[in-house]
Amino acid sequence: MKKQGKSFLILFSGGVFITFAICLSMYINFRQFIADFSFATEVGNLDNYHNSMIINLIVVFAVCTVVSALFALAASKSFKSQQVSQKALMEEMRRTETIISNLPGVVFQCTHNHPDFTYTFISDGCTALTGYTQDELINNPDFKFYDIIHPDDRAELEAKDADAVANSLPFFEAEFRIIKKDGAVKWIWERSRVTKTYPDGVPHLIEGFYTDITELRSLKIAKEMAERSSNAKTEFLAKMSHEIRTPMNAITGMAELALRENEIGLKNTHILTVKQAASNLLSIINDILDLSKIEIGKLGITPGDYLFTSMINDVISIIRMRLLNSKVRFVVNIDCNIPDTLFGDETRIRQVLINVLGNSVKFTEDGFVLLSAKKEVIDDDNVNIIFEISDSGKGIKQEDLGSLFEDFSQLDIIKNKGIEGTGLGLSITKGILTAMGGDISVQSVYGKGSAFTITLPQRHTSLKPLARVDNPQGKSVLLFERRSIYANSLIYSISNLDVACTYVSCDDGLREELSANAFDFIFLAFALYARNKETIMKAGRNMKIVILTELGEVIPNTSLNTLPMPVYCAPIANVLNDVSDHYSRDEASVHIEKFSAPSAKVLIVDDIETNLKVARGLMLPYNMKIDICSNGKDAISLVRSKEYDIVFMDQKMPEMDGIEAVGHIRAADPNDPYFENLPIVALTANAVAGTKEMLMESGFNDFMSKPIDTLMLNAILEKWIPQDKQERAVPNAELGIRN
Repeated sequence: MKKQGKSFLILFSGGVFITFAICLSMYINFRQFIADFSFATEVGNLDNYHNSMIINLIVVFAVCTVVSALFALAASKSFKSQQVSQKALMEEMRRTETIISNLPGVVFQCTHNHPDFTYTFISDGCTALTGYTQDELINNPDFKFYDIIHPDDRAELEAKDADAVANSLPFFEAEFRIIKKDGAVKWIWERSRVTKTYPDGVPHLIEGFYTDITELRSLKIAKEMAERSSNAKTEFLAKMSHEIRTPMNAITGMAELALRENEIGLKNTHILTVKQAASNLLSIINDILDLSKIEIGKLGITPGDYLFTSMINDVISIIRMRLLNSKVRFVVNIDCNIPDTLFGDETRIRQVLINVLGNSVKFTEDGFVLLSAKKEVIDDDNVNIIFEISDSGKGIKQEDLGSLFEDFSQLDIIKNKGIEGTGLGLSITKGILTAMGGDISVQSVYGKGSAFTITLPQRHTSLKPLARVDNPQGKSVLLFERRSIYANSLIYSISNLDVACTYVSCDDGLREELSANAFDFIFLAFALYARNKETIMKAGRNMKIVILTELGEVIPNTSLNTLPMPVYCAPIANVLNDVSDHYSRDEASVHIEKFSAPSAKVLIVDDIETNLKVARGLMLPYNMKIDICSNGKDAISLVRSKEYDIVFMDQKMPEMDGIEAVGHIRAADPNDPYFENLPIVALTANAVAGTKEMLMESGFNDFMSKPIDTLMLNAILEKWIPQDKQERAVPNAELGIRN
């Protein structure tokens, strides 16, 4: 108020002073004018003019004084208002500056000069975000915004910018990386809008906001990775159980049937080998299903003395079973000079080889899978065992090789659709080898095949080689083999033992060699032997005949020596040294079923033919009426048309899975208790914890995991087959179960 009064007094005084000065000037000028006026002769008239002039000047002075007072009052009020507005503006600017400075980001204004920008304003947070000061950024024609964009994000950001301009988008949003002045990389989020355009509509002035999302993005990525890892592990458990337990069901089930049907010692030797292979693989599955052991870097390594031949035999047995009824040839080339007694983790090494070989088997539809091994001396006590696993399969694209050993990695998903797999096998393999001081590498030609090289340091506790032939120079072998992949492998193995090997591939060549030379051994397939038996017998009785057999092949003459393919130096050396494997007949199982049920009707549903054969074969001794089908839709039709006493239903099937099929069966006819009360047993390879409970809630009455256990099968049949249909021909008979 004091300031306003002071302003009024100054303005009013100034106005009065100016008015007085003007009036005084006018008066003086008027007096001069009167004095010089020639016709003013009458003094009276002059006095009258003079008096009138004074009165007028007084009036003018008074009016001007009032006007000055009013002007001063108005001006003082305007000045006060202007002061208030200016103060408020300054306060608002200060507040805005404070807000902008404290925002967790950067506010900017720029002119758009496509494809780049020139900053006309940017808040001081730019230094922390980019490393550049305001002076370096604002109105600097030499600074190019896109120069600090990460090269990998530049093209995408330019495309987004062009799209926003072309479509006149109201707002522009993008996430991208920038490279700070010091070289550090930051993720930023931009949101901006056009505030002024050129006459043609092209953006001219852009205002927006940048914020640092590096930490937020890292947390988001970590969260997504954790979620993916959790989901992948859950899915992995289910897939692993289903994928591996399904062939295990075939291995153990078919071996069980063969043991029942045939007590011949040689046959049982092969079958027990298969059963041992199944046990080994199931042991590996249990290790893999233990999540604490599949965490890379946490896998326990337990080294000890082991026999290399024993480990290789297990691997060969498992892979042979996987290739049953396949067009793929499995060949093994093992250097006989590798020490047989090594110090390492036999279980983990077996797991590595099975993982990599299994991968080759899975992606090879025709051709071959080759396992080779040789040694490389490190020092007097240590050697590198170098395995090479090659195949003629689908191969791997060069751009995918880098991610091959990552967790849950499944490559070329479109081309490999339908091929089951967890995507974890090679990751586990890499982790195990790293823990044992080894390594794995791969070379591949897409469409032609792959070759994995495994280098594994091992300590040898004995220099004894895994195979050798007594007096090799005094022995000779004639090899008659038409399959070149087998022929090359056999030639390598026999020659590696320092035994002379002569190779023929046709009947004429066989006759020519037998007529010209004497041989101690002849190796050939049974079909070739049967066709050339007379020629071979004429060659002399001292030549030993060795039949090369395929898995499952029946040889009528059991007196002949046999070698199951693939064969390598150790079993060949045993044959050449006339050493036979021994087998104890006590290891065979004796099976006595508890009851028969000739009037009982059973339905088995499974999409895998081998599983159907196994399940049906294991139930045949109960003398039940057994129907089989391969999908849920057919199962529903059969259940509607026949009254079954029990149904064994696989969980995962094409077209309609077991759970959906059970739902349809239960809802088939609410008025018929048959559909509601029909015992349905889940027959599944998914043995993950919680599966049984889930299936029971879905309408199943019972649960049996694969491989089928005969004791459990008997218990389920006893439980659900009506008692009046169970006939016990041999009271108190015991069911023989193998330990």
